[in-house]
Amino acid sequence: MSTLLGYLSAFTDTKQPRVYSFSTSVQSTLTFKAVAKQAQVLRNQYSRAAGAKVALTLTASAESLINLVALDGFVEELVLLPVDQALPQGCHYHLTERGHLRMLNEFAGNALPVHTQWGLLDEQDHLIEYYLDDLANNELVATGDRQDPLRWGVLQEPSELAGLLVWLRALRAGEDIVLAQADSLAALLDLFTQAEVTAIAAPPRLWRNFIATAEISRLPLRLAVVNGGIADAPTLNRLQSIFPAALVVHSFSNTGVGISWLITDGKPGLPAELFEPGENKVLLEVENDNQLVIEFTGTGAAINTGYLTQRDDSGRVVITGHIDNQMNVGGRVVLPEQVEQTILKVQGVSDVQASSMPNDVLGELIRVDVLAPDFRTVAARKELKRTLQEHCREHLEPWQRPARYYFY
Repeated sequence: MSTLLGYLSAFTDTKQPRVYSFSTSVQSTLTFKAVAKQAQVLRNQYSRAAGAKVALTLTASAESLINLVALDGFVEELVLLPVDQALPQGCHYHLTERGHLRMLNEFAGNALPVHTQWGLLDEQDHLIEYYLDDLANNELVATGDRQDPLRWGVLQEPSELAGLLVWLRALRAGEDIVLAQADSLAALLDLFTQAEVTAIAAPPRLWRNFIATAEISRLPLRLAVVNGGIADAPTLNRLQSIFPAALVVHSFSNTGVGISWLITDGKPGLPAELFEPGENKVLLEVENDNQLVIEFTGTGAAINTGYLTQRDDSGRVVITGHIDNQMNVGGRVVLPEQVEQTILKVQGVSDVQASSMPNDVLGELIRVDVLAPDFRTVAARKELKRTLQEHCREHLEPWQRPARYYFY
């Protein structure tokens, strides 16, 4: 039975892994040994909650990390929540992001030690429960190398599976954690550069906004993880071009099963071997209407992810969009992700977001908001718009083409 305190106790050398907290004016540092010591102190303060069910509101902060370490192996159930999330029923205590422990329901107390069950909210706000060892089996966590540790720049909240796995990997493998606050992406990247961050995990849109800043090339990255259902080819290729010596991977996660699959070949989509039956407890399948389904091989239960797919000649499954994002233009279904990925292939476009706007005749039309940092003048944007229109005429059906282009 593993615990986070058990992870930290493995690092006894003089040179300790550290948790760095950066802002534009303040920098603080905690060794893993200091994190463990502060967690033990907090256990004394939270003694009335020993063995209880506790909801923990998490932020990407050193204080939240210490609370997480303190409560794992100390409470019976630990529910991890984002800020402003309603509390689930049945919790005995709530520990706020400010470190205030308040009682919610009467609790008589349980004997220690306990095997803590962790809870995360899935994409439908259902509470999904795991144990630490289950989460540690994820490939991102399991591939951490104590002999060659990375330094993680944290961007995603630890109340989400993708963000939590970064923390677990760092604590398990002895990798530094850099927590930074800044007023802009450029300032954040400057802090990450100062901290010599070598690994970042972020969703595609955040990566694209990073790529739009000149500062990104200063990072000494060795690992770039693109989190999310869709990792588009332009984003993967641009990251590999900026960081030719780094490993660029796509992490496809599902909170409902607590699993994150790592795709390391640099291509968009999911390779055919992920759909081949094996000894795994879960299996990816493409079922009715080309939707991606996760099946539990032992029970026959299944989770419909809502992702729409196409399979290419090699058997690779490419995710084309999500059923919840579909737009209807004159009775034709349009996936905004397909429009976005088409426009992202145009030189000079750093990011694009497709959305719908009402139309009296067709019901909806498509608008796109385009980030193109090198096109700032009116004349330059007019020329880029003509280029985008021509590109869309070549690669999209008439009902998929944007009716309005906006630049920011």
